[in-house]
Amino acid sequence: MTYRAILTQQDGAALIITLNRPDKRNAIEFETFLVTMIYGTKDKQEGIPAFLEKRKPRFEGK
Repeated sequence: MTYRAILTQQDGAALIITLNRPDKRNAIEFETFLVTMIYGTKDKQEGIPAFLEKRKPRFEGK
């Protein structure tokens, strides 16, 4: 089976680049989903300052 590994599509001034590999795309989509799930959590709000201050984070599981 031959296919192009990377697909491109122009939408106005934006260029959309997509992987044409369902196994890779699914992994990336799942990782993106996880990032969006933690984005608004209190633990995320604690994690970034802890990283910048080079200290251990105090996560609460919230």
